[in-house]
Amino acid sequence: MKNVLILDTETTGLDPKTGQLLEVGAVLWSLKHRSIVRVFSTLYPAKGNPAESVNGIPASLLLEQKGGPDAMASFEVLQDMCVEADAVVAHNAEFDRQWYPLSCPWICTIEDFVWPKPSPSKSLTALALAHGCAVVSAHRAIHDCLLLARCFEAIPDVDARLDAALKHALLPKGEVVSLAPFEEKDVVKEHGFHWDPARKVWHRTMALADAEKLPFRTRIAK
Repeated sequence: MKNVLILDTETTGLDPKTGQLLEVGAVLWSLKHRSIVRVFSTLYPAKGNPAESVNGIPASLLLEQKGGPDAMASFEVLQDMCVEADAVVAHNAEFDRQWYPLSCPWICTIEDFVWPKPSPSKSLTALALAHGCAVVSAHRAIHDCLLLARCFEAIPDVDARLDAALKHALLPKGEVVSLAPFEEKDVVKEHGFHWDPARKVWHRTMALADAEKLPFRTRIAK
């Protein structure tokens, strides 16, 4: 690979059908030079931000966004950047690609990328600290993109790891449902499964080949 496009979004919720896109950040990063090529970031106007405590974007700031690009205009900018990239990289790509379904393959730094050093959690902040990267600011889209770029710069064999991550990202994926008994729910949760209260199941989207390696029984959702 030559370049990757590191991308992050901030939104009012988890579902594009009910939530609103508030911010996007993107960094075109060169593997050969281990350096940033181009940066893009923008906010979108909104009447409020119920997720302000999570993403740190003041609702009053969003109210003042009158002349910024709309989602379609920024999509075109990102698609142009994507032309120069071999893959889009995101920390929790399943979430971000809902808002920007770019035409590149997507690599998830939670699901696909193997980090060389152990971390107490899979959060980007915890992973960055484990790899000696200072966290100056967190959760705003462009800050998280730049932090991920610094993490890549701190990993000597990041090019090989990104190549392997891309191969993993292209494996067939699907929604996997846990069949483990209730008393094993902590183990299920540790393996990245989330509780769906409507269906009353623990589930996650993952490479189907990885599902076969889980220490509990599962089924593929229809």
